[in-house]
Amino acid sequence: MTDEVVSEGRRTLGVIDGALTQLSIGILLIVPTLLAVLVNPRLLTAQLDATEDAGRRGWLLAPGPFVVLGLFAGLILISVAAPQSGGAVVVMGDGVREAAGDGQVWRAASIALPLFLAALAIAAILFVSAQIWRLKRRELTRAVRSAQYGLFGFLVVVSAAEPASLFVAPGGDNQVFEPVVLAAIGAWFTLFHMRMLSGAGDPAWRRIGAALTAAAAVAGVIGTTVYR
Repeated sequence: MTDEVVSEGRRTLGVIDGALTQLSIGILLIVPTLLAVLVNPRLLTAQLDATEDAGRRGWLLAPGPFVVLGLFAGLILISVAAPQSGGAVVVMGDGVREAAGDGQVWRAASIALPLFLAALAIAAILFVSAQIWRLKRRELTRAVRSAQYGLFGFLVVVSAAEPASLFVAPGGDNQVFEPVVLAAIGAWFTLFHMRMLSGAGDPAWRRIGAALTAAAAVAGVIGTTVYR
């Protein structure tokens, strides 16, 4: 066996080793990144300006790896954890879980495609809101990367609010009491926008106005499309 063949084999194994190591690290960092998204998005603002070469900064994932790794894992987990709720997110999770179980990767991706489009819609809403209220952080890149974080937080809020809404009032055909879900979406998006896209340099009235505008727009779109 020549030295060239040995070197090529080592490079191949090195690529496999590096890829699996980074993938494992990424999966482990889903939870702390999600906690930051839900509780303190301000910890993630440093990752909005530029793409991280390592795909993460410390124990927090960059938005791209976070949404890709977390999306499929999250949908499958939600499907398993709340199989009887009948909510929109759970139904989608069922489809992804079944397709993944059958080894149909592209089918699983196509089922989750609407969520990628939803991230683009959220980005547009965040961008327009920041422009209307003239926030200092109003670049399109920031809006897109914020939406990638916000999409997964949104899914968690919805998946928790859908079954919880039934404790307030009985649901309709989809077994969801929509006013509670939409209120939860609006409340969380208000917090998310204020902590992610606005800062101390923005007057308080602009921060609040932009956050409420974005939250109302997101809740309105969901109410007229998913829960119509």
